[in-house]
Amino acid sequence: MSERPIPYILPALLVGIFTFGAGFGVASLQYSEALSRAHASLAEEGATVTTPSTFKSFAGTGATIEERQKGAEANLALMWDVYSRLLKYHPNAADVADKEYIYGAIKGMTSAVGDPYTYFLTPEESNEFIHVDLNGELQGIGAELTEGEGGILQVVNVLPGTPAEKAGLLGGDVIYKIDQEIVNPGTSVYEAVKKIRGPKDTKVALTILRKDAEEPLEFNITRADIKVPSVEYEEKPGGIAYLRLNKFSESTLTELSSAVYKIILTSPKGLILDLRNNGGGYLDAAVEVTSAFQKEGVVVSVDDKKRGNGPKTYTVDGRAQLGDVPMVVLVNEQSASAAEIVVGALQDNGRARLIGATTYGKGSVQELENLPDGSSLRITIAKWFTPKGTNVGKTEEKLPGIVPDEIVPVTAAELRAGKDKQMERALIYLSEQLKKK
Repeated sequence: MSERPIPYILPALLVGIFTFGAGFGVASLQYSEALSRAHASLAEEGATVTTPSTFKSFAGTGATIEERQKGAEANLALMWDVYSRLLKYHPNAADVADKEYIYGAIKGMTSAVGDPYTYFLTPEESNEFIHVDLNGELQGIGAELTEGEGGILQVVNVLPGTPAEKAGLLGGDVIYKIDQEIVNPGTSVYEAVKKIRGPKDTKVALTILRKDAEEPLEFNITRADIKVPSVEYEEKPGGIAYLRLNKFSESTLTELSSAVYKIILTSPKGLILDLRNNGGGYLDAAVEVTSAFQKEGVVVSVDDKKRGNGPKTYTVDGRAQLGDVPMVVLVNEQSASAAEIVVGALQDNGRARLIGATTYGKGSVQELENLPDGSSLRITIAKWFTPKGTNVGKTEEKLPGIVPDEIVPVTAAELRAGKDKQMERALIYLSEQLKKK
């Protein structure tokens, strides 16, 4: 998921930092005195306040973790000052529970990192989303959402056979309205998802912006039970086996093993692995999936800051049941994360030909940490690199994603008409390769 551009804030901060640094000692003293007077006034009028320590200079980005922690502890005075003023002056402050103030402050802290993959979830959000997203069953429309570039709410994946797919939603669509209410840039994905999910047989109205549509598109979608397998398998003409992976979850390996066994029994002449619209999942599952098709070599290297022991290299397990079958991998703009790990390994090791469109470009690894009150923190802890050392994320030097060996564009109109040019090209390519043998 893309980094959010900050076109005007950075220059303002740089000017403020340099100007403020010249007279900081005076400013700090004035702040401390003003804060003491404000708290004395609040106390006289019956408000309960906590007297904070003196405000100190914020530690710079070059400071050590210990230095920044000490500075943050001292500068919590500023946060408690704002909290006290809200309680004293805002007419609605008494109606807000203390935990909501704390949760709001924590969400602000995580958003300051500028990483859409790092976020805090309240106990309610954790229970509703984290515990069902990868493995559970739910009721809704079957579209996976993310925060796109500029804070827009974007469809990253439409699950097969779901109301979203049947209605015609596509990966890359931007959610403009939910039940006629405008979704402003920066709206929490979780707030939006709560509005879209709901009991089966109820309806939700979505207004969509699509890059090849001149006007917004309206969809009235009836919610249903969402039960989507991780792996789908079918036989194509000419002895070609077709595998579609919809996600990398805990059930993926079991489902994949069953599909691979069936494929082996057919003695396939070629293989198509479809990772289009696969938004990713577990790192370990990506390594295991790659191991089914690649006999030897590196899958991915992970530079894990949390554990601090340098890059860790993951290799295949050497049990590639389908390691000799000519192979094509289908990808598109919504192939992301764990799907890109598999794609990067198979491409860099020369194992498969990639056909489709440039992938999403998510080159980081997240970890979910459960907190004592039932809330949770999803935090980026590492960056990952393909066997040739490429990180697929966006940088100043390059655009995000993995470029396929053969780009085959597909329009929304063609998809709605059921015309899959990428699949057609994969079948032609494998047929041509088989004739050369």
